[in-house]
Amino acid sequence: MKQSVWRPMLAALVVAAVCGVALADGTTPAAAPVPALDATKTVEQGSTPMDFEKWCECVKKPCDWFCWGADYQYRAVYQNNNRTLSTQVPGHEQAYDRNRARIWATVNLTDDIEFNSRFLWAWFDNWEPEGAEGTTLSEGVFDIMNLKFKNLLETKSALTVGRQDILFGDGWLIADGTPFDGSRTGFFDAIRYQYDFEDSANTADVMYIWNHANPNQWLHPIDSVPFPNAEQDESGAVVSITNRCIENTDITPYFIYKEAEAVNYNIDGAHPNNGYSADLYTPGIRVAHKVDENWKWRGEAAYQFGSSDKGGDGRQDVSAWGANTAVQYFTNDEMNNNFRLQYEYLSGDEPGSSGKYEGFDVLWGRWARWSDAYADETRLEQNGRAADYSNLHRIGPGWSFNPCDKIEIATDYYLLFADQSANIDAPGTDAQGFSNNGFFRGQLVTSVLTYKFNKHIAGHLQGELFFPGNYYSDDRNDVASFLRYQLVLTF
Repeated sequence: MKQSVWRPMLAALVVAAVCGVALADGTTPAAAPVPALDATKTVEQGSTPMDFEKWCECVKKPCDWFCWGADYQYRAVYQNNNRTLSTQVPGHEQAYDRNRARIWATVNLTDDIEFNSRFLWAWFDNWEPEGAEGTTLSEGVFDIMNLKFKNLLETKSALTVGRQDILFGDGWLIADGTPFDGSRTGFFDAIRYQYDFEDSANTADVMYIWNHANPNQWLHPIDSVPFPNAEQDESGAVVSITNRCIENTDITPYFIYKEAEAVNYNIDGAHPNNGYSADLYTPGIRVAHKVDENWKWRGEAAYQFGSSDKGGDGRQDVSAWGANTAVQYFTNDEMNNNFRLQYEYLSGDEPGSSGKYEGFDVLWGRWARWSDAYADETRLEQNGRAADYSNLHRIGPGWSFNPCDKIEIATDYYLLFADQSANIDAPGTDAQGFSNNGFFRGQLVTSVLTYKFNKHIAGHLQGELFFPGNYYSDDRNDVASFLRYQLVLTF
């Protein structure tokens, strides 16, 4: 890796340290006096400097009907073999910086109607591989633009219409509507209605989603080369009800419909042509229970049917299963130790099954939910689509703790298995990269150290290692690594 990759990382560390010392007590440095909140009053000599947080709140909310905020996120990333599992493949090593600046605002048009918007500008500085150096994907886009209607017909309800962020449950099946650009954006173009029952703690959630792969479909990005949102056009509907009649328990049955339509468009050279077409119906249920002050558990299971052309040979009938579970133990001690055991199951397509596709589709759950390194591995199996998880057993323990108030360390270890042997005949699969009868995908270790300097400055250092197993062939069996430093400034 080039030495220049580490220069921005070291610079960011220095900036974070300086800012953390300067603002650790929540006040501004003496060299940067804060103006008075009330312009009609003067600050007497020798008086205490005005509290920085109060000043921020005054600036961010200058009147009752308007508020705003902003943040800047810097990431330095180095990864090796994540997309190739081989040091012999050109481009196996990537190193880049990602910068993302966002500003958002909420305007209360009436007591029950608000307008929300958020604009971001993101750009990448690439360092590796050689020949790819330079700034790319410098683009501005509105990733939030919606109207929210509250207390409809004098009920505890909310209707949000337009571009919005949506996290459904634990984000297993609905979290990222724009997976093609990674974590840069994750919005949904949707209508969402949320209702709270008056006589109980039960809630209902109804959504309609219509996302387009082409970013020019609505709210055009500000750049000459817009970046695609996804590999296919996607629309669908979601209906769920959460029942809380049992103490400390959430029971959420749901039904999700997703329609995907493969596209092949060209925007100045950016043309994803690795999408798929499908009509998928997914009934499921999620249950979360707090046993006592120490123990918690959650479980989610879903069945999927419909039709899809992911398996090749045109549309095939789908019959697939998925589950996602976790058990947690909290010691409630001074370091907030949290021990956990997780298990996830996604059925795989059975090689040779004629006219049927058994691979579970995670719908809008394509994001680095449990690993950034492994999210890239699916490119080898799913026609180049990142984080398109399927054919998986994931099980392993984890441990999080706070050595001090400002630091959290979270470490997880996973054993990964395939539900079915590799379907090397599936479209987009690297037939040379997989064994014929291996089921052990490998071992994964992830660890994240998060440091919160104060309310406005936070950072983390993340490292991951993936050790491939016999599911992969000998020429695709090199260790994959991922390293990231992040700094976020929030106002």
